[in-house]
Amino acid sequence: MANWPKAQVSLLEATPGFATLKAVVSEFLKHDSAAIVSTSAPTLALARDIVLESSEDGGASPEVVGEIRSLGDLVGMFANCADLPIRRVVGRDHQAAIAALISADLVEGSPFAKAKSLRGFHLAFADAASELRYACVEPNVLKGLEGKPSHFADMVSKFESSLDHNRLTTLSLAMMRVIESPPVRPSGLGVVYWVGERQWPELFLRFASWMAASGIAVVLVCEKHGEDAEFFPETVKLREQFSSSARAGHSDPVRATQSARPTQIRIARTADVTMETEWALRHAVYANRNGTPWSRICILCRALDEYGPLLEVAATRFGVDLEISRPEPLLANGFARHLMAVLDCVADPFARGVADLFQSPYWRLSRESRAGASQAANALRRSSNFWHAASESPPTELPLSFGNVLRWRKSNQDRALTLSGWVHELSHLLAEVDWLDMGSDGDSFAATRDAAARHELVNSLFVHALKMPPGTKLSCVEFVRAAREAWRDATYRVHRFGDLRVVSDVHQVGNCEYLIALGMVDGRFPHRRVENPILLDEARQRIPDQPLRSSYEVAEEERREFYRLLCAADAIDFFWPAQVGDRINIRSVFLEEMVSSDPDVQQIEYPVERRFPDTTHAVTQAEAIAAAEWRKFSGKDPLKLDEELEAAAAALKSFTQNSSDTAIRSPNVRNLLGELPPRLTLSHLQLLRYCPFQYFARAKLGLSGEDAAWTTDLIYKAIRNVDLTSAESAEDLERRLLGALDLILEQHGAQFDDHTLEVIRVSAPKLLRSFAIREMNARHLWQLQAVGQNLSLHDFAAQGGANFRTAIPMGDRQVPVDERIDVLYSRDGSLVPLRFGYFSGPDPDERFRFSAGTLLLLLPRDQADAAACFDNPQFQRRKLLIRPNRGSAKRVEQHHDKGLYADTGSGEDEHHGQETFRRFAERYANEVKNLIRVAMTGDPVPTPGEHCTRCNLGPFCRRSEFSNPYILALDSSPP
Repeated sequence: MANWPKAQVSLLEATPGFATLKAVVSEFLKHDSAAIVSTSAPTLALARDIVLESSEDGGASPEVVGEIRSLGDLVGMFANCADLPIRRVVGRDHQAAIAALISADLVEGSPFAKAKSLRGFHLAFADAASELRYACVEPNVLKGLEGKPSHFADMVSKFESSLDHNRLTTLSLAMMRVIESPPVRPSGLGVVYWVGERQWPELFLRFASWMAASGIAVVLVCEKHGEDAEFFPETVKLREQFSSSARAGHSDPVRATQSARPTQIRIARTADVTMETEWALRHAVYANRNGTPWSRICILCRALDEYGPLLEVAATRFGVDLEISRPEPLLANGFARHLMAVLDCVADPFARGVADLFQSPYWRLSRESRAGASQAANALRRSSNFWHAASESPPTELPLSFGNVLRWRKSNQDRALTLSGWVHELSHLLAEVDWLDMGSDGDSFAATRDAAARHELVNSLFVHALKMPPGTKLSCVEFVRAAREAWRDATYRVHRFGDLRVVSDVHQVGNCEYLIALGMVDGRFPHRRVENPILLDEARQRIPDQPLRSSYEVAEEERREFYRLLCAADAIDFFWPAQVGDRINIRSVFLEEMVSSDPDVQQIEYPVERRFPDTTHAVTQAEAIAAAEWRKFSGKDPLKLDEELEAAAAALKSFTQNSSDTAIRSPNVRNLLGELPPRLTLSHLQLLRYCPFQYFARAKLGLSGEDAAWTTDLIYKAIRNVDLTSAESAEDLERRLLGALDLILEQHGAQFDDHTLEVIRVSAPKLLRSFAIREMNARHLWQLQAVGQNLSLHDFAAQGGANFRTAIPMGDRQVPVDERIDVLYSRDGSLVPLRFGYFSGPDPDERFRFSAGTLLLLLPRDQADAAACFDNPQFQRRKLLIRPNRGSAKRVEQHHDKGLYADTGSGEDEHHGQETFRRFAERYANEVKNLIRVAMTGDPVPTPGEHCTRCNLGPFCRRSEFSNPYILALDSSPP
């Protein structure tokens, strides 16, 4: 391998962190022929983000993003310019598969014969082979060493020959081939900024020199310590081989002479991992409330397989949307299991399990159709040959897409193909059958998850094909067996997008002001020292001229990784759990050294007694109430705690049996309950009117009834998911509604039991058809024109909409109010909002009058008529209440046969216009203010009476005779 001049390569030494990368990108944007190169995908992604942000600010053209390349892309570009044979560069999974192929031929008694079946052996072999090439150590050098090193050299030769046979290569081999050719310079490339590398092996240095010899200005961005010039050995090595002065205009963009110590460091010790994740999220919420945007907050966790589910559960409770990417087992995905079941069935000549196959939601069948398909499949299995009978005379109960499966099996059952050929045929099957259409909604997490699983299903088979001798052909049964083996241990990565980023590598942190690092215990940060099982330390030290790094040198890299972590943000919180199960943890040695060198580092303790924060620092109202009750028993003697709990339970039981009310004695809880929500809604007022306990349970504790009316709830959801304003006819609207219902059931049907699902499929279509007809009749007969849908009055007014009232005066304060409007109509210049529910019959009962009256209070005060409309899909009726602001309103006709009712007067419907809006509003304004005063008292006193029979909150209600007044709040979540 030729040695090229190294003087033309420049170094840019800078403190690790986002500021350095941003400064490099700024230099990069000044050149028309520059490129940023790295082997780190997170670094390249951050660089692209910086360029895009700069282009939005008018600082650069978005086309520049194309010049940010991975090192493999750059090597391929040079190979293309040099007319070298271009091979596909494959990653570690493909390399491990080829290693498995060559290790299958190891004879008994050879050094690696017993280890070839161990999990991780083939991956370790591929890493060791690449490490040799990156260090520019020829495998023949190892043949002079006895034992395993010599045998490993022979395996490397076979490994590289197998790569060449499959027309594949590795990044190291591709770079070696390029360096061995004469230097070439691609057109339009003048400067290369090489960033984001933790290690600079000899092969990288030779490649940089080769690029410099071709006339390209190469700048290697390497790391430096603010105080210790020898802290990064790789940088010391670069200084010895290249010029230590960077090109003009370069400077260290961050602290050059200071240490990397952030301005704020806190070390938090928690009782266990669950408390660690909860308190970490609380710290993130506190920082956001203090003004730090979510985009500048980040959580770093090296073990997302353990911490990821805990973080997601805690984030759901706290109402925080996480942006997280973590691997999950492939066969844990619903679509992957469905495809595996289909292939198992196809490979079985007796079609065992075919009846269960149609219970999958991916066939797009209703519950009745699923039962019919299963019965038809069982009937066919009684024949002598299921597959022949199903192909010749398929029952109408079977889904049409199953015919594609039958044709696919018929054309492939007797074929013998290579695994790559079977992958091609499987791709045809996936293209013909619309199994993934259930996830057609682009925002659906299920659709994104299934699409990622489908990609990995195909990719893992291509990788598995490399483990087989070239030309190996498989029957259909053998292909299914190979697919199961390939998918059994495969994983796929699912991305969730949200506000708070969770990453697993320091390079992914990016632009961050506040960083939270989890799992800072010995064994995880730093990792335990482990020798490479293929080339042990003793063999590495015997390699002449260019010895490979020992396990001790690799372990020392963790100290430098911790320094990179310190450079990642100005404020960092380190969390570590004191115990995981029965294992007692020891906090990271780096934290110990930090505390020893700076005793002023803030240390926080979160023992079990601090399971909840102070009530004033609770993230949610429910947590604040739980915290108030928890602190009654915190710090108590554990031996006496059970006795105190039993005494408290007995006292509570006696109190509820003997007391005529349920007044709360604790002033802290009482004050917390007395805090009004950020915006009161009509639903809150309805709950307060019938039972204050329901309001406090719903608005403060987040509790709802156990037996929700799923049919009505799904009808509401289907209507809200459809564009009502553009519907041209009742038939058009009905088609849209039924399509929306099918999509909802396909995505969420698994959460219902069989009986509930059957009730929904029978009753919901009928109610939706009735709604479509009623909607179009109301528009025609009442002269309504739909102008909006799914609106919040507060947001609508803030965006310059009509002058809706968004606050109710209460003495010297204004109580913010809001309400969700399902549909907003225009009628003779007046706005008419429509809401679902709240009345059960044609008569103008008091419940309807209160609901309509409170909604009228929020309407624009300058329109001619105050009108509100309510629709109850369950009872198939719609009611319009209208009151004139001045003069007399136009008469609204009743159409009982069409389910349209009107309330235009104080008494009977024919008494049109007798009660003006002013008189009507005065009647309900005082009642609304009284209800608000009840909410501010903090006393959830259940009100006995006829309404206390339907809420399903009995286990939470303190009086046993009160249970179930909840039907009115069925769909009462705030907008």
